[in-house]
Amino acid sequence: MISGRKILSEALKLSKEYLSLRFSQVTGFYFGRRLLKKRVPLGRGYPDLSPLAKALAEFMVKEVKEKELPIKIHLIHTGLAETKYRDTIHLYATVMKEAAKHP
Repeated sequence: MISGRKILSEALKLSKEYLSLRFSQVTGFYFGRRLLKKRVPLGRGYPDLSPLAKALAEFMVKEVKEKELPIKIHLIHTGLAETKYRDTIHLYATVMKEAAKHP
């Protein structure tokens, strides 16, 4: 199994000046025998927000800031149209709270 940090590091290698990361949370349900996934508002699906925010913050601090890489990172929540802007701000705020915990 590939770790989240490994995936982010590989994405960083492919990026020159800008790294755009898009996330959504989903919930699964069965329709007959088929498992379907549905996007849900932030905090109501999988993956859990807390581990995601911690991983993103650690990656931003250890892989970008500490190495003084000249790259900009963009986060967006690609959830439901009704809540995606509010959810994107919530995602940013949660990640930044975690990033502030790193010295």
